[in-house]
Amino acid sequence: MARKKKRIPRNMGRIEFIACHDMIDAMRVQGYDNKKIHAALVRKGKVTMSYATFCYHMVRFLKEIRERQEQSGHHPTQVYTQTIFKQHGYNDHGFSVNKTPSSDKMI
Repeated sequence: MARKKKRIPRNMGRIEFIACHDMIDAMRVQGYDNKKIHAALVRKGKVTMSYATFCYHMVRFLKEIRERQEQSGHHPTQVYTQTIFKQHGYNDHGFSVNKTPSSDKMI
């Protein structure tokens, strides 16, 4: 018979999640999915919670992030996109056209 994993104490999953909050957020921003984040944390010995408990806390964490972004009025990708557009000379309406080319760009 397979050995059953011992349950962790009540609310210990939440405590472990909060303790690893920065590491989880960094991996999430890098593009890791929940399964890989959980597996990496278990391998490092940072968490002992089940994957289902991890997903429960992840949903709550992402909901909190989304609410903060809505309160601030913009999404981080909007700020990033606007910065890139400004660096490359695009305006808010798409792109701009220089109707008088410089002499060095003429054929």
